[in-house]
Amino acid sequence: MQIRKARLEDLEVLLQFEQGIIEAERPFDPSMKTERFHYYDIKAMLNRDDCIIVVAENKGTIIGSGSARVLNGKPYNNYNAYAF
Repeated sequence: MQIRKARLEDLEVLLQFEQGIIEAERPFDPSMKTERFHYYDIKAMLNRDDCIIVVAENKGTIIGSGSARVLNGKPYNNYNAYAF
C-alpha cells in the first residue's frame, strides 16, 4: 500500500468516497436532504494551501482517503492553528 498526496485526476474517486460517507450517515440524520449533495468542495480543496488530501493506493487502485485543513485557533486556545 502507498500513501500519497491526492491529485486532480483522483477527483472522481474522491467524490464517490464522499457520497459513500453521506449514504452511510443518512439513516442516522433525518435532517439530511434526500437528493445528492456534497459536504465539501473537494476540487477546491485539492488546490488550497491550507488543506491536504491524501489517498491510499493498493496495486494502483485508490482504497481510502483522508484530509486535513489548517484552521486558526480561537482566542481561548493555547495554540495559534490546528488541523481539522
